[in-house]
Amino acid sequence: MRILLAFSDSVANEMVEIALASRYQIELKSATDDDAVSRALVGEKAETFDLIFCDFPARATWVGELLVRGGVETPLVIFGSNVELDQKFAKTGLFGKSPVLAWINWTNWIRDLAEVFGKLPQPPAELQVATEDASEFQEVRTGLLLAISPVPCDIFIRLLSNRHLKIFSKGDVFDEFDYDRYGFQKMVRHFYIRRDGLSPFVERLTQVLQRRLKGRMSQDEATRLAEDLNITVRRIVRHWNPSPEVGELIKLSLNLTLQSIGKNPRLKAVLKKVTAQGRSYLAFHSVALCQISCALATAVGWGSKMTLSKLNFAAFMHDLVLEDEEEIARGPDLKAGLEALAKAKGNDAVARYLSHGVRAAELCRQFKEVPSDVDHILIDHHERPDGNGFPRKLTHLHIAPLAALFIIAHDLVEEIYQKGEFFEYGEFVRARKEVYASGHFKKVLNAIEGKDEA
Repeated sequence: MRILLAFSDSVANEMVEIALASRYQIELKSATDDDAVSRALVGEKAETFDLIFCDFPARATWVGELLVRGGVETPLVIFGSNVELDQKFAKTGLFGKSPVLAWINWTNWIRDLAEVFGKLPQPPAELQVATEDASEFQEVRTGLLLAISPVPCDIFIRLLSNRHLKIFSKGDVFDEFDYDRYGFQKMVRHFYIRRDGLSPFVERLTQVLQRRLKGRMSQDEATRLAEDLNITVRRIVRHWNPSPEVGELIKLSLNLTLQSIGKNPRLKAVLKKVTAQGRSYLAFHSVALCQISCALATAVGWGSKMTLSKLNFAAFMHDLVLEDEEEIARGPDLKAGLEALAKAKGNDAVARYLSHGVRAAELCRQFKEVPSDVDHILIDHHERPDGNGFPRKLTHLHIAPLAALFIIAHDLVEEIYQKGEFFEYGEFVRARKEVYASGHFKKVLNAIEGKDEA
């Protein structure tokens, strides 16, 4: 199989070329400018290809013009940052009679491309390449590389063969240009570091955060940094043992949260900000939960530094042990969610989901100097005042005040995520009055009802 890589960016050509060559028996040709693409497709020296890869709209428009001009009918695979929008803007007949086999988002291009090859009548043969031990590599968010540049350890990307290729060496600068190329144009949300690079990475990140927190940082910048930190540290804790250094990063994340919502957060202002964030669930959930629970505590009059620290740890750790159970079981109807999870993943997945608060508490206890009672918040964060929650089916009589506040905050975050711009705080309060009509739940709801109307 012969494939022409006709991306407008040389980085994209290199990334895809290395990924394909590391997994498949394929003959590849890269054309990194318009003239090279033209020579490959039309004229006396035109070549024959089984597939053409290009990006929309930058190079795809030129490729389409050449295909029509030369009467070529080579199938295409088109990459973009938002393929649903790209397809709407792609003019009818842009590629002549050449079929488009797939529109691929850069976000999931490795997975999607493997699926495309698997559906071909004659898929390319895979190379017999020994895969690496995935546990030796840790994901880190792309935004953090920009924050800690020059990078304190070697930085890798993962190839289609589940092998890793070094892109940046220790001491290399990762600047705004790199962030734009990888983070935005190619939608590379994370890179990888080796296990032996974890300590210098965490040490540099801690130093940078301590310095940045002393200076001025916008609320939006603090939120983005908090999200990148949250996702990276959560994955470090999930796959590697907790350490005091990582615990220090979790503590620093509270200061990022406070900067993102302000020193004296007004509850409705925080809710409005969170509603407008529009992030993916993974990037959104824990950071939004920390922001809202801290704002709730301040509104109720419980905004001491120790209380906010407890809520920060709880938000960071509450679903850390979950893999993909959360997305399936999540929703207002627990019974329906568990039935869907059992159907999709089996009863063992249901058991894991129902015990995730307990397991998160066990993991949290491995950290030193974690504020007291955080483990109880973690265990109880899915309990309900009427006793229909889990794992212990506690009623409001046995749920502590801070756990009750955290449960309401968790409920708020879920409602915001599900309804987005249609979320209304007043409607949420009215709908929960009967649900939260007892004990500390009623106290918290009464305290926040009508707060921050301005």
